[in-house]
Amino acid sequence: MEDRGYELSSLQLTKSYVLNAIMALIVFFAIYFFRNKYRDLLGFFFLGGSLVKFTLFFIFLYPAFHQDGVLEQLEFLVFFVPYGFALILETFFLVKLLNTV
Repeated sequence: MEDRGYELSSLQLTKSYVLNAIMALIVFFAIYFFRNKYRDLLGFFFLGGSLVKFTLFFIFLYPAFHQDGVLEQLEFLVFFVPYGFALILETFFLVKLLNTV
């Protein structure tokens, strides 16, 4: 793989991980908090959290990635890897929570 001169700070890697971690925690705690009162709506909280994460990505991260007019693979992965990791954790904890409710 060739070095294209990317700097992690310019790719906003830290911002991406922090944004996804905070949103995953908010979604998880919302699901946990409402687990008894809105048992039938927990899946919608989960899906809504994913929608909010994508919205925040397009507000905070996408403009910096798309400044040159091209969304490169590395820029996409800077968002998708933390998003995927958070999604796996949210799904795991949601399944565990739903099995105990």
